[in-house]
Amino acid sequence: MKKLKLFLLFTFILITGTAEAKIYKWVDAQGKEHFTNHESAIPEEYREQSDTVRGHVNVIKGGDKSYQNREINKPKKEKKVKKRTGRYVDRSRISLRDALVMGSPNAKQKIIVFDDVDCPYCRDLHVELKQVLSKRRDVAFYIMMNPLPIHPAAFDKSRAILCKKSIKALNDAMLGKEPGPPECDWSEKIVRRHMNTASKLGINGTPALIMPDGRLVYGAVSSYTIIKGLD
Repeated sequence: MKKLKLFLLFTFILITGTAEAKIYKWVDAQGKEHFTNHESAIPEEYREQSDTVRGHVNVIKGGDKSYQNREINKPKKEKKVKKRTGRYVDRSRISLRDALVMGSPNAKQKIIVFDDVDCPYCRDLHVELKQVLSKRRDVAFYIMMNPLPIHPAAFDKSRAILCKKSIKALNDAMLGKEPGPPECDWSEKIVRRHMNTASKLGINGTPALIMPDGRLVYGAVSSYTIIKGLD
């Protein structure tokens, strides 16, 4: 019996022995900390901003590892340099003189939005843009029309909205209301200019936001994500 106990104890030590391993830490958009020992397990958008920490992990049967977060010895704090992740565009290549402005033209934070009024995701985003404006007076959205080929009616709708130079007309169109036919000829040139700008920047979908630092963000992101991206 004594020999059996010794054998079991020895087997347990072999299986559950501790090992030193490289551990990666990353923080998601909600501020939650995550730990992993596989760099490939870190989402691509957070990979460049992840930190390496040292600590002990318990090696269990099968080679998996369970982390004792509270026992990890973090390295000394160093001055952090904000890394640029994702795709960035040169905002100086974008003329805003013909854009529709949601918010104050004097706002410090200017976000450019390439929109298609018949795009359902653009309509979802439009709701979020208004939420941002209700919370932040220092933000303005510059709307550029980029009707996609899959929405053939969106081109003339964009023209009609620009003819009116009206945010109300844009709001109505985003709610599915028809803006009517274009009431001017010059708006066609402006819509095509907006579309050409998007094409030159490699923007091939909507909605697309260009943040004040030039970061390109696609999709109907939430007002929380937009505000967090400014701070």
